[in-house]
Amino acid sequence: MNTSNQIKPPVPASTAILVRDMNRQLQVYLLQRSTQSVFFPGFYVFPGGKVEPRDRLPDPHRAIMDMALEHAREFFAKNWNWSECYAYILSVVRECFEEAGIVLAYPRGTSTKPFEQICKWRFKKDRDKDWFQKEMIEAQWSIAVSRLAPWSHWITPGQMIRRFDTRFFLALMPAGQTCSPDQEETVQGIWITPEQGLRENFKGKIPLSPPTLVTLQELLHYPGLMDIQQAFASFSWGAPRLPKMIRLADTSLIVEPWDPEYNQEPTVNEKNLKNALLPVGASFSRLWLSQGIWRPVKVG
Repeated sequence: MNTSNQIKPPVPASTAILVRDMNRQLQVYLLQRSTQSVFFPGFYVFPGGKVEPRDRLPDPHRAIMDMALEHAREFFAKNWNWSECYAYILSVVRECFEEAGIVLAYPRGTSTKPFEQICKWRFKKDRDKDWFQKEMIEAQWSIAVSRLAPWSHWITPGQMIRRFDTRFFLALMPAGQTCSPDQEETVQGIWITPEQGLRENFKGKIPLSPPTLVTLQELLHYPGLMDIQQAFASFSWGAPRLPKMIRLADTSLIVEPWDPEYNQEPTVNEKNLKNALLPVGASFSRLWLSQGIWRPVKVG
């Protein structure tokens, strides 16, 4: 946590909520972060990372994507600068490829470059910093913006040492591809239903980061991929979510923006938190860090 009085500005970042259908059930892809990571080490998260300078194109209006520019701006960048928005889009597509091995892009025109050849670039150690954008251009592939939708906008609490201003994108898993961790930043990948993910977190077997936990809770409203697809065009970023972090004697508590006491000093009975645990699927606005696991608890 940030023990100084100065709050660090959040770094732009993007996250992909990869979803697919399996036996008529909605599944999401989670990656376990390396235990050497400085941010949520060992926790399960969605693929994602910082928006890098190379993600910021000099002329985003000439973006190579499978959606008309006007439509993309209306869907993703309403009341938001398009140049900044497209940097987040490029970032989430690049991070999906680097961390999970998924190419959210399509061949266009007369492109004949094999998919397997593009994937080899993922593990090249001597690649250029802007290798992804160059490879997409040289291979004549278009970014599959049509497979993305805005989901949520998270800002890390001010008390944290590492802070991010993160856009969570919903991403439809492309057919014929297989997810795999990069074995550097991420060491294990799993497909799981939102309910299973929440249950395994409750048991302490799959520790979820707080935003991941909240997102899986929200996805319970969509039993299958068809439900997601039917609502796809209606998704939006919503209001920015800036949780509050409360330091307790031996642990921490996160208070979400929709908590009834968010705008005042929250009432916390630290001794009773063990008895305040909520069952899987119950609505929550507070997360308690207990034995290394973030767990939903009742208000009060």
